[in-house]
Amino acid sequence: MRQVIHNRYLLPLLCFSFLLGSCKKELEEVVVAPVISWEAHKEFIHNRRFINNIYGSDEDLFVFGLNLFSRVSLTTGEEKVEHAYHYYSGLAECKLPLNRKVFVGAYGKTLRFKSNLYPVLMDSYLTINMEEIDPHFSSFEPIRSNSVEAIGLTDNNVALVPYYAYDAEKVSI
Repeated sequence: MRQVIHNRYLLPLLCFSFLLGSCKKELEEVVVAPVISWEAHKEFIHNRRFINNIYGSDEDLFVFGLNLFSRVSLTTGEEKVEHAYHYYSGLAECKLPLNRKVFVGAYGKTLRFKSNLYPVLMDSYLTINMEEIDPHFSSFEPIRSNSVEAIGLTDNNVALVPYYAYDAEKVSI
């Protein structure tokens, strides 16, 4: 009878089959924690997390929220957060402007400029009565958008304010 497998191949074949049969890798399940790219700041949680506009200068970060105006400063290596309530309405539809010195908004028939440096002092604002400037003033007409500011404000504190003026003969914007 003829030999099917040569003797010299028999030992390596047995070793190889033994290795294949005995090597069973057990898979271990590893749970990886999700990577958090950002965290909510402890001062900006709950209703404070809604931001209407934000402005950063070299010294401070100004955050204009739906109810609060906040100033975040990093002086002497320590973070300091100040909040002040504001009474502007319609911030879900309109983005009000701010720069490094002031923020501005319409309140009734007045235009109010408030200092960013001392936001906690709510009575420290400049009020401009629009009826005194333009006797035909009717109402403000802020631009309804979340991407552009409703009132223009430059870094030199020049404001461009859209409003309705009503004259008996014509209506102008």
